[in-house]
Amino acid sequence: MAKLNLLHTADLHLGAWPVGLPLVKRSIRLKDFEDQLLKIKNYALEYGCDFLVIAGDIFHTVKPSSLLLDVFARFVYSLTSKGVSVIAIAGTHDKPKTEDTPSYLKALSDAGIPLFYFAEEPTVMYLKGRISGRVVKFSMIPYIPLSIPDRNMSRSKMIEVVRDTITREEYSYDYSVAVAHLIVDEVYVKGLPANMLREVSIPVSLFSEVDYVCLGHIHRHQAPSSNVVYSGSIERIDFDEEDDVKGFVLVSEDGGGLEWIFNELPCRPMKSIPRQGFLDLPTEESMENILESTLRSSGDIRDAIIRLRVRISEGQHIAFSSIEDIMDRFMVFHWVLDIERVRSGYPKPSRYDRSSSIEDLFKKYVSDLLAGTLDSVFTENVISEGLKLLEAGSSED
Repeated sequence: MAKLNLLHTADLHLGAWPVGLPLVKRSIRLKDFEDQLLKIKNYALEYGCDFLVIAGDIFHTVKPSSLLLDVFARFVYSLTSKGVSVIAIAGTHDKPKTEDTPSYLKALSDAGIPLFYFAEEPTVMYLKGRISGRVVKFSMIPYIPLSIPDRNMSRSKMIEVVRDTITREEYSYDYSVAVAHLIVDEVYVKGLPANMLREVSIPVSLFSEVDYVCLGHIHRHQAPSSNVVYSGSIERIDFDEEDDVKGFVLVSEDGGGLEWIFNELPCRPMKSIPRQGFLDLPTEESMENILESTLRSSGDIRDAIIRLRVRISEGQHIAFSSIEDIMDRFMVFHWVLDIERVRSGYPKPSRYDRSSSIEDLFKKYVSDLLAGTLDSVFTENVISEGLKLLEAGSSED
């Protein structure tokens, strides 16, 4: 009989676009994600996987478009139609905020699609592999939203939920696999240990008796312990991940246990320019030469998503069309601007007297505060929206 093989992935984030990505380029960016799914599907079929596990955050928003739903549905069918069971749990981005609202993914599950299993609440499933014949106990722990204000109480509650789920025993099985969307104490996020994060984490030792743990939620691949693994996301989602290696994990039966190996997925580069700090653009006239020189020294940026970090003086304007022309010459896929504005100081508060209305003071304050920003229309819009709020508040009184 064949050995058990399982493919572990997570954090697909279908529908994640960089800020300002034009509609005409969204189909190209979506194809990046579809290509990764195709590679994952082909690998699962080539290596005779019984199961493909997705540890949460399938979509980037709780209300994905019909196009994104179709992309995922076709991915699921391409596997289940070949006898591969697809096991998925709800992640942070998949779970609606209100308790009585089911996720969009539940509709696929409720439709009774053969070999597709989805959990948005903690549960246990016993599934038999069609190729290996091995029975696997899947302890499924989707993202747990905690409303308890006390951090220690929240941690205790999460530990209780996890422990109750993974220790539940109903039938005999060959291997135990936990699928969870959470943070363990031993993980690092953006270079910081879990205890420095705002989110609640749990000790990895809770999973010591589980053969393998498929984790999602953290986008960087890492293994907090030998049997507990974050597969990481399949594409770079933001610029904190520009140095991350992306991929998926193949879990295989070996010597009576389960061993795993990480498989890299090449993906579209994301680059911050400059890597550290900001690029000084003292004048509009010198901007083009400085920017072109910097881009030439930044390595291969063709087809990349670029974050351009610039420092300009108060009152200085940015020629967006000039930057766009330069980026086009370097064949950059998309770019976003991160601006540090050197200010001489904050506006002095307007002096109030009986002849000044709250509306006048508001207009003057905003005008002073946003003086020299990128677009005067932006200032006018802020003032307009602010005045509407003031008017609404006044009418309520």
